[in-house]
Amino acid sequence: MGVTKTLNRLYKYVDEQEIKLKYVNDLEYKYNLCGLYAHTEDTPVILLDSKLEKDTKKHISILAEECGHYATSYGNNINHVNNENSRVLLEKCEQRADKWKCSFIIPDDILKEKLLEFDSLLEVASDLCISVDIVLNRLNLSITSKPLILAYRRYINRPYQAT
Repeated sequence: MGVTKTLNRLYKYVDEQEIKLKYVNDLEYKYNLCGLYAHTEDTPVILLDSKLEKDTKKHISILAEECGHYATSYGNNINHVNNENSRVLLEKCEQRADKWKCSFIIPDDILKEKLLEFDSLLEVASDLCISVDIVLNRLNLSITSKPLILAYRRYINRPYQAT
């Protein structure tokens, strides 16, 4: 599925949802943020640190996560965490965004295809230009949310070998 295809799918999603996407210099340096989703008046906005354009893996991950916040969030989740309840709510927002990110970057059909094509999760991640963590999170999501028959060619019908 390649870098360009993944980023193009993300940019297409941003366009279709009419999200304003803006790259900001020194966002990470000034505010300790690589990305931020906010809804201002009638316009959803995603701000990304401009340095992400030079780091494809991180760019894909952060843009997909911020799109995930748009797709799954309700209310304002950028307030300061000042008690246990607000911390739990923020954590749930982050988990929903991460699940959306993993499912968007690696849909079921692509997951099956890549697991059949490659011998390791590292190779799957490299081919998709994402971190292995995203692949692992996607596999975990598949296992916990619905049955997904993983036809990983190296291990299906492989006889048991004692070590």
